[in-house]
Amino acid sequence: MGWLGKIIGGGVGFLIGGPIGAAIGATAGHYGYDGEQKLSREEELQIAYFYSLFSCLAKMAKADGVVSQSEINVMDNFITNALGWDSDARQFAIGVFRRAKNDDTPVEEYLSQFARISNYDLEIGRIFLGTLYEVAMADGTLHPEELKILRSAESYLRLPAGTVDSLLGYSNKSISEYYSILGCSPEMTDEEIKSAYRAQCKKFHSDHLQSKGLPEEFIQFANSQLILVKEAYDAISQYRSSLK
Repeated sequence: MGWLGKIIGGGVGFLIGGPIGAAIGATAGHYGYDGEQKLSREEELQIAYFYSLFSCLAKMAKADGVVSQSEINVMDNFITNALGWDSDARQFAIGVFRRAKNDDTPVEEYLSQFARISNYDLEIGRIFLGTLYEVAMADGTLHPEELKILRSAESYLRLPAGTVDSLLGYSNKSISEYYSILGCSPEMTDEEIKSAYRAQCKKFHSDHLQSKGLPEEFIQFANSQLILVKEAYDAISQYRSSLK
């Protein structure tokens, strides 16, 4: 977890700036900034992903007016079990969560800056949204204000319309939304649709995501996006068969 060591070790906040940089400066503590430290594109993305995700999760936990004990337990389970972080990393993540929970920065500012840093990458954006959704639903309920944050994430990350609805299992998506998820159009042949589907599946393979710089701890959440891609392909296939 070299990227986490960098933000604890110092200097990164001065380079990133914005609400993410402010969050780094408020939680990382002592810096040994020498004015020359450089971040690789991969490190910048990993750090931005971490801070944006935990800040958005904090806003989501507080969205219904109070952070309940069940939400705290969900977050602790996510950090310890889903991510497998040790006690030091866990305490640091909790510090980021608590800071964002109490600050006045709108969730949209975190989403907007992360979207720019990730260059509006669709795979990374989908996994980010999927992780937000899975943690939000871990207590079995989704408050309307939590749903509002998910929809904001869909918008700011420039994800296809209907991405949140697909995660929620809504069945009233139009066929055009399914085409959008696969990056296809109705004019394409069946073989072209199949090729696009296979290409989308490859995009969520762990090797591909690691090459983009996504923190490896979060790659497991690509599975939810593979389910969404398969749903879109199956729906398009059934629709096309009904027209023949």
